[in-house]
Amino acid sequence: MVLLAIGAAGLLLVLNDGLEAKILGVIWSIAFAILAAAVHSRGHSDAPVVTVSEAGLHDRRISRAPIAWSSIAHIEGFDAEHVPFIGIDFHDARKALTGAKPLVRFTAPLHRLLRFPAVSINTSLLDGTDEDVIRAIARFRPALLRLD
Repeated sequence: MVLLAIGAAGLLLVLNDGLEAKILGVIWSIAFAILAAAVHSRGHSDAPVVTVSEAGLHDRRISRAPIAWSSIAHIEGFDAEHVPFIGIDFHDARKALTGAKPLVRFTAPLHRLLRFPAVSINTSLLDGTDEDVIRAIARFRPALLRLD
């Protein structure tokens, strides 16, 4: 609702006399409506967010398809600012993340520069825990786990 309200505020620009303001108002409103629809669809989906299977590791927030086990170099648990994450590093991150969402592809090299794993999974607001995901990974590819 907040995103729709912000988008609706852009419609006020349509009431201005200038053409540029009208165009900006319409684009602003459309952009926030699309964002609101995306947030709504994610929040109301019954599909699992994180799936561990023979095909690989899949987090819908990262990519549309599972990341193949053969692409993963190792998986480890880590904390950042007292928040637990599951970190994933790849043999070739660029190749492994070709099907990933643009933001993930952009931030993976930045994570490595900060000495974090290329990609991280957070289970804070999910039904399962980091331990559940680690146990599932251990069933399929225990050799990938770095347990400290």
